[in-house]
Amino acid sequence: MNIKKTLFLGLILLSSTFLLSSCNQKTPDLDVNLQADEQESAQNTQNQDMNNQNPNQAESQKDYSQEKDLKVELKTSKGTMKLALFPQVAPITVNNFLNKATSGYYDGLIFHRVEDWVIQGGDPLGTGTGGGQIPTELSEEPFKEGSLGVARGGNIEISNDSQFFICIDDCAWLTGQYTVFGEVLSGMDIAKKTAIGDKILSITISSSETGQVKEKDVLAETSDLADDGKPIIYHSQTCSHCKVLLEHLEENSLTQNFTLKDVSIKANQDEMKTKAADCNLDTSKGIGVPFLFDSGKCIMGDQPIIDHIES
Repeated sequence: MNIKKTLFLGLILLSSTFLLSSCNQKTPDLDVNLQADEQESAQNTQNQDMNNQNPNQAESQKDYSQEKDLKVELKTSKGTMKLALFPQVAPITVNNFLNKATSGYYDGLIFHRVEDWVIQGGDPLGTGTGGGQIPTELSEEPFKEGSLGVARGGNIEISNDSQFFICIDDCAWLTGQYTVFGEVLSGMDIAKKTAIGDKILSITISSSETGQVKEKDVLAETSDLADDGKPIIYHSQTCSHCKVLLEHLEENSLTQNFTLKDVSIKANQDEMKTKAADCNLDTSKGIGVPFLFDSGKCIMGDQPIIDHIES
């Protein structure tokens, strides 16, 4: 009897240990994934389904699916981010997002969810329970830091038509599970400073192919500076010299005078190489960051940039 009792107690202890270790694993479950609240399905019955729009309203929806070089300026109470959209990857999602944006739908809404790897907003109720339905558009486009995606509930085929999110850290496990429809081109520092309750002030679009580019974007395209007319600082989150420079800007309240672009985003890296070539720099051995482009001048290194700023 003692042997059986000992074996029985041993099995209970082993099972308990397994359960505890399993619970401690970080897996893409309901607490980690970009899901709308569990009340979403109930709320959806009160919201307009994208597939059941009023015919007259549907006719007024603009089609952006064939456009190229489609960019969005997302202004928040923390600052401005510039995003590139992927109409070829997720045409339904891009059309829905831009038609809402141009109607002013997102103006004044908040970011209701902020975690160490993601920010999420666009909910008309501000609680994570609002919004309607839209088909999920799965693709092989990878999720990564800076990716723009769509929240959804438990049904992988249906996504929320209002709530969007931006990854502020690695989020590769979302690839093939959620709709990705864009990425951050500049302003990742703004995204990473976003807090719960911060407001979306406006979302404006520009498309070079349709000719509907806003005046400030036309000026930006013909300028040697960034899209907002400020000198550009290319940096990396893993660069210690970049950290020194960014801390200097922050401490002296100078950050707002520059456009910061993270070179972990390929578009920014390619742009930096182009700027270096414009300055006739030898790029055969690569380009170091931090890298400043200011009115046709190219400067590398934290201290040389600080000296230039203070001169």
